[in-house]
Amino acid sequence: MASEMYVDTIAASDGTSPATLTKQSAAKAYARFTTNTGPTLDESFNVSSLTDNGTGRHSITFINNMNTATYIPISMERYYHASQDSTANTTSTSNVFTFYVTGTTGQRTGYENTETTVIHGDLA
Repeated sequence: MASEMYVDTIAASDGTSPATLTKQSAAKAYARFTTNTGPTLDESFNVSSLTDNGTGRHSITFINNMNTATYIPISMERYYHASQDSTANTTSTSNVFTFYVTGTTGQRTGYENTETTVIHGDLA
């Protein structure tokens, strides 16, 4: 017999903590932003701010700390006219993830790009 369950919130037994995922991992932060407009943060989770650090170089600051600087940042970028790469440059326990976008010849670019970054790891 099939069962259905409808809920609005799942919490730990204390009623306030988030439920623990067992043998699973979920993204701890993500950000999607456009680089040609300042940059502009379009969508995010666990991200308090986005900083433009110069041509093709950006940082996101987390709302909640990551446990260590060895979390896994996965970044990709969409550029309308050429192949581009988005590479992690600095990961830090001080909640800042710095990365840069490079063009096909390795130079940092400031083109009209849409960046997407997903962070996996443990929160502090």
